[in-house]
Amino acid sequence: MTAPKPVVYYSADMDGLWPGAMTTSTISPYDSQRYTWATSNLDLARAFAFGGLSIYRVQLDQPIMHDPDFRQATDTWFVMSRHGVVLEVVEENPRTTLAQAARVTSKYALWVKDGSPIYDDDGYAKVPPGLREVCTAEDLRQLGQYPTPWLITGLANYLAAQRYRDQAHSSSTALGG
Repeated sequence: MTAPKPVVYYSADMDGLWPGAMTTSTISPYDSQRYTWATSNLDLARAFAFGGLSIYRVQLDQPIMHDPDFRQATDTWFVMSRHGVVLEVVEENPRTTLAQAARVTSKYALWVKDGSPIYDDDGYAKVPPGLREVCTAEDLRQLGQYPTPWLITGLANYLAAQRYRDQAHSSSTALGG
């Protein structure tokens, strides 16, 4: 019987790290703890390297947890761990643009509330959970391709409030108000 192939993790991190160096970490919005984020997909690691970061092959400390912001796939994992160590410098400053990063990461981005995709196959916003009765994907197309989730929810909430106001005004007018 053949042993399973070990998972290789890549992380986009600050320039200048070397094999044996500790990875940097950032604070999670979910539990206010510090984590190192990594992926098993080198193209996705490159997508996270916009803004002058480099790509490293890393070893993560246990426990390794799935990142709740991303859809897990059989060939691509998004994970986080409290600490990690650089094993190898894979690529220094790949100069990824925000547009390239958005295109690569969008197919894995999920709404945390229900796990549904944030973007359709063409990169346009899907309606956030809880707002599907008052907003449509067509309403959100004005945001263009790959808008940030904050922009999507902001416009969806604005449109919901506007529709609620219009309905209240129509009801008031119909009652002679």
